[in-house]
Amino acid sequence: MAQFEKRWPPGTAARTCYGLALWLGNRRGDVAGLRWDQRVTRRVLIDGVERQFDGFNIVQTKNKGRTGGKRLFVPVTPMLAEILEAADRRGETVLLTGYGQPFSAQSLTGAMAHWCALAGLPKGLTLHGLRKSLGVYLAEAEASTRQMMDVLGHDDIDHAELCSREASQVRLAVQGMDRVVRLVTRKPMLGEPIGEPRGEPPYKSLINNDNGGPGGRIHISDFIVFFVGQN
Repeated sequence: MAQFEKRWPPGTAARTCYGLALWLGNRRGDVAGLRWDQRVTRRVLIDGVERQFDGFNIVQTKNKGRTGGKRLFVPVTPMLAEILEAADRRGETVLLTGYGQPFSAQSLTGAMAHWCALAGLPKGLTLHGLRKSLGVYLAEAEASTRQMMDVLGHDDIDHAELCSREASQVRLAVQGMDRVVRLVTRKPMLGEPIGEPRGEPPYKSLINNDNGGPGGRIHISDFIVFFVGQN
């Protein structure tokens, strides 16, 4: 990952594409079609504290024709915010070609292969592997299965739980990504508190110090492999 980041700094289409796939867990079609107007601010009540989060409202392209697409809110991490701040803002979509036009989902496969080659990376690395890498980050950060599902948009649970999932998707996605931020940056949680706690205990650390939390050791850099998988 460091090799790709070194070759493609923030402000390049390659780095923007990389950031959207890695830090939003987006599939290829969702990376290509993501628009700036999907970026919103949401208020979320966590452990009695109302907090404000910047993120994207996403309608996944997978099964969109059959079901309308799964709707998600995924918070913008500090790692992604840095990339977005330097991104080209000329068009409606977040990711643009050198001609200022949106990418197609199909063209991103070839573009990523080209960017990886220029970064000196081996053949066979794919965009979908970045989505898998976020899953590894979430697991290493000890995010719950539900939190992982609500960040990545997986839907492998019983139908009876769907209503409760819809109600809690934003909170669970924020909590899951909070674990990743703590793992990667060792900094406090995402979002700024709004007002006073509402009758519940103050926010507790989500990760123990001996397992990758603030002051603890980070395991992920020792073994994570990205760009592994199929588009």
